[in-house]
Amino acid sequence: QQEIHQVAMARQEDMARQLSEQQHEQEVKQQRQTRKQQLQQVASLDELRQLFEESWILSTSQGGDPDERLASLFVKHTVQIRPHLVELLKLESGARKWYGARLVKPYFAHCLAPQLASATKITRGDGKKKVVTFLQQKVKTIQTAMYSLSEQQGGVPRLFLEEFEIAKQSSEDDDEVQVVDTRPNTDAGPNTAGEEVLEIG
Repeated sequence: QQEIHQVAMARQEDMARQLSEQQHEQEVKQQRQTRKQQLQQVASLDELRQLFEESWILSTSQGGDPDERLASLFVKHTVQIRPHLVELLKLESGARKWYGARLVKPYFAHCLAPQLASATKITRGDGKKKVVTFLQQKVKTIQTAMYSLSEQQGGVPRLFLEEFEIAKQSSEDDDEVQVVDTRPNTDAGPNTAGEEVLEIG
């Protein structure tokens, strides 16, 4: 009877586990559906920021003129701009998740965001068309970089690696240690005489 009891208990635990997994899958499915509906209904840049809180694309120029121009265009031409901007933000989020924030931030924050700000500068013609074309091109570029093996190096898109290396080199240049003064400092007290004064840029 003990063996029968153990078998019954194991069966109950297995059924409970399966039910838990099914509930989890249902919850995930519901969350995805809810988010999809939210993205389809978003009508302003502020609402979009709430759904992509970690986005560098949306946060870099926040509060500046580029931000105001994009916000204005988004409100006026939501239907045309929203699907392409949302797709770009989804790619940014995916890249951050798959390759790590440190590696992809230089591209999205320091390369793409300024380019988007520049694309919102309306000098003449249709500003909406200019922004939509820019977003379409960037989405295609990033998709190719992320999903085409020929565009990757060691499993990482070269598009991100190139900007990462540029940022890394720039950081190393900024962090170079320079000797400013090695003369004895007689006014600062006995313990500081002869000490090197270093400045890290």
